[in-house]
Amino acid sequence: MEETYSPTVKLESIMLCTLIEALEERFVATVDIKGAFLKAKVPEDMELIVKMDGELAEAFVELNSDFELDENGILYLQCDKALYGHIEAARLFYDDLDDSLHRKMGFQQNQYDPCVYNKVIDRDRITIKTHVDDLKISAVKKENVEWTIDQLRTIYREITVQDGDTHDYLGMVMEHNRALKTVKINMRKYIQETIEEFQEDEPEE
Repeated sequence: MEETYSPTVKLESIMLCTLIEALEERFVATVDIKGAFLKAKVPEDMELIVKMDGELAEAFVELNSDFELDENGILYLQCDKALYGHIEAARLFYDDLDDSLHRKMGFQQNQYDPCVYNKVIDRDRITIKTHVDDLKISAVKKENVEWTIDQLRTIYREITVQDGDTHDYLGMVMEHNRALKTVKINMRKYIQETIEEFQEDEPEE
């Protein structure tokens, strides 16, 4: 049976690394990899099937004569890349990202948290925390953070980068102050968005 569970960074890892970032006066950046799942190739020994029917299936058949509907008017397609909505997609991207960080970028995985990676360049430790396609990068030297971002952009092309002192990471807004060696963390935005979501779901009287 294929492994479908995708690890995500532990809360204690986020907090411990944030403490280290404050004490070491690190530069920080957060990265979002656009269309992440579509960048993960499906292994040859795995069947990742999309099922279509109705007008969408008919449109596909019209566009490509190699496609055929079955007797029930259903079209089955084998995916070459991971597709959002499949239970396997997050795991496939995690494996792809892990391979990129290990083999292509030379990072080592933390033995206590598989979503924390480290690499030392000129005695400066670069740390990456991963939560599916959301990454947080930190290092004492800004150029090492920039090097890491450049490497990720070379591999995944479309990425969104947030640098500076304030970061919205996994619902937590983190305000870094290197001069004071502090980080303020709040979840006001996340809480407000959650309240508004529940209010929208409330049935009308």
